[in-house]
Amino acid sequence: MKRALRRVHKYLSLTMAAMWLLQAATGVLLVFHWELDDWTVSGPRKSLNPEKLGASLELLQNARSGQRVTALYTSGGLPGRFDVVITNPTGGRDVLRVDGEGAVLRERPWDHDYAHIGAFQIATYLHQTLFLHTAGNWIVGLSGILLFSNICLGMYQAWPRAGQWLRTLSPFTVGHPAAQLYHWHRALGLALALPALVLVSAGIVRAFDDPLAAHFEAARPPPTGTSAQAHSRLQPPTLANVISTALALYPGSSLAGVELPDSDAPWFAVRITQSHDVRRFFGTTIVYIAIQDGGVLENYDARLMPPSVQIWDTVYALHTGEIARIPGRCLVVLVGVALLVLIALGLTLYFLRRGRARAPLPHP
Repeated sequence: MKRALRRVHKYLSLTMAAMWLLQAATGVLLVFHWELDDWTVSGPRKSLNPEKLGASLELLQNARSGQRVTALYTSGGLPGRFDVVITNPTGGRDVLRVDGEGAVLRERPWDHDYAHIGAFQIATYLHQTLFLHTAGNWIVGLSGILLFSNICLGMYQAWPRAGQWLRTLSPFTVGHPAAQLYHWHRALGLALALPALVLVSAGIVRAFDDPLAAHFEAARPPPTGTSAQAHSRLQPPTLANVISTALALYPGSSLAGVELPDSDAPWFAVRITQSHDVRRFFGTTIVYIAIQDGGVLENYDARLMPPSVQIWDTVYALHTGEIARIPGRCLVVLVGVALLVLIALGLTLYFLRRGRARAPLPHP
């Protein structure tokens, strides 16, 4: 049985090596990509000023005929920077990096013209969807399931006998290169298998976000048509009013994003990050505000959500390590690098043994 499992582990690793290398490499790059991306954007650092930011976006909207500002999200890097999403008449979207007062620092395509979207956005699409949209999500999810099972197979084979743990995890051995590679492969795999299983599990759940999210998001539905029309004083709020109203509900919180109204969603959806959130910047508290008079239609405090929803909201932070702040994110980088090294060691060991098996026997 153990020999059969070893063969399964080997050939599964060989078959999926390229996919897992891609996922690990892009995952390592993306752990701190918000900060790295912001550091590449020059410009002053200005904290959020709702009045100036709202006025700047209004001028921006008026100056872009045929385009529409649809959303505003925190950049996730330097404080006081935001990404403004603009939808084009053709359906493609561009993204503008702005400071807290709305000054444009950079403009890029977001979901088209892929040659100019930037290295971090390319890595994001590769890691999440392989540029294949929903089909890519499923491929990534299935790949994660195979990786999870392969880690379990590796743990089963490498598990040392009682009293052999210290020796197994200290692979400073001499001998044939193949033996040395095997000992390092085994030690590294055992040392980081458990955190890797946690991260991969969270990644699998996130890969199947589309079918799963609807179940959990049902606990915080958007306003109904009736509630959206209940505010009838017809004194439309400015974006500054909307942001200030939402932040006033949660003193000490920060703005994570605003989705602007359209024909299908005639309200502002404001996302707030509270100090207790496991997410660093993209909090899960949502406030819906009426476009008629700026009144609050729905207010979903992340702390008051059912336990199942709170667990769902934690999955992404678990996958990225945000749940443990900087140490957690560093651990994710370490696990990702370890996975890259494990794959490299495994491939090297395979080809080394294969070369030995094919080598001609010496003449007697």
